[in-house]
Amino acid sequence: MSSEPKMGRACFHACQFWRVCLLGGNTMQSSTKDKIKGLADKIKGNVKERFGSLSGNRDLEKEGKSDQLKGAVREKVGKIKKLFNQ
Repeated sequence: MSSEPKMGRACFHACQFWRVCLLGGNTMQSSTKDKIKGLADKIKGNVKERFGSLSGNRDLEKEGKSDQLKGAVREKVGKIKKLFNQ
């Protein structure tokens, strides 16, 4: 019996790849991880901001803007790290 979930072999392997890369695997440089996590924060913030705007929840809207800023800063940190690693 395989421990592979029923979501499909390709999807399972893609999920395993991202889990290794984002959770401390040695396959990615620190700068790349920062850029990916920054992009994820920006996307998460955008979703929060839009949902907060649609629902009238100002706190959620502000939290979304904050997450977007945090993501932008993290992406810049990743770009700066890449400059110094070369």
